[in-house]
Amino acid sequence: MALLTCEAEIAAGRAQVLETLLDFDALGSFVPGVTACEVLESGQGTWEVRVSLDLIRTLIVTLRVIRDRDDAVRWSLVEGPLKTCAGAWRVEVTEIGTRATLSLEILFGVSVPGSLVCSLRERGLPAFAAAVKAEAERRAALSASVTV
Repeated sequence: MALLTCEAEIAAGRAQVLETLLDFDALGSFVPGVTACEVLESGQGTWEVRVSLDLIRTLIVTLRVIRDRDDAVRWSLVEGPLKTCAGAWRVEVTEIGTRATLSLEILFGVSVPGSLVCSLRERGLPAFAAAVKAEAERRAALSASVTV
């Protein structure tokens, strides 16, 4: 099982970062590798979401996503070809905005090359974090220009 982590310093408020992370309709437009995202069920601070991921091949997973208070979004696997897919974004206020730390625990249902795990750690997670950073900062800039 691989436990992967990555973090980003984001020039946007914590609420803006959380809003970006929970905008399931838009995830496919800014997160590399996400080709579709559909909310199947939603409740107070919880969602069941079907996500299509373009890795070596397309994987379709259903995740249970939970917003924890005002400082985290976590998810766990409900259904899909993976044995385990659980993770979280932890967000904390910093002097410049928000630090977002991504942790992901993943176990594939079949044997995969170590290079795939390395690719996720070295390119996939940093690309995900960079995409969230860019989108949250874009949204924060739009909000600032509207209120000025």
